[in-house]
Amino acid sequence: MRTAALTLLLLASAGGQLSCAGHSTTAQHAAHHAQEDHAAHKHDAAESLKPLMHRLLVSLAALQGALQNKDQNLAAQQAQTIAGACGGHSQHVGIGLGPHFSHFDQQLHQGAEDLAGTIKAGDLALASQKYQQLAGTCVACHAQAPKARKVLLGRLIEAP
Repeated sequence: MRTAALTLLLLASAGGQLSCAGHSTTAQHAAHHAQEDHAAHKHDAAESLKPLMHRLLVSLAALQGALQNKDQNLAAQQAQTIAGACGGHSQHVGIGLGPHFSHFDQQLHQGAEDLAGTIKAGDLALASQKYQQLAGTCVACHAQAPKARKVLLGRLIEAP
């Protein structure tokens, strides 16, 4: 019940959408990456990365709550949101993100895509296990990133 309440609160605060700063939807963010002036936008800058990470946290909490409530549609939607959070862009590199950020970033998005497929197939027991692996990816990435170590993600790895 606590997780469901937290999920609703987090979803309300973020509108249930993932994006980089200044882009309200994943589609807008992907279109932004196709623009010629994209090089001027730093994806490792706090003003870009912090809102994206917050929205990933919101979607992970919503995914966890949906799995706990056996809401297959919402769970699949949230997994897909995480999978496409960066619109196919994975150049979030820079100081403070840790030496293995790119690996964890790919693992997160690919794992979320795989999880969405598992949820859509109706195997919620396996989906719960895959969720824990997905959340573990976030925890491992934060452990190796100097600027992210202070962010506590322990509640995310609880089994849904």
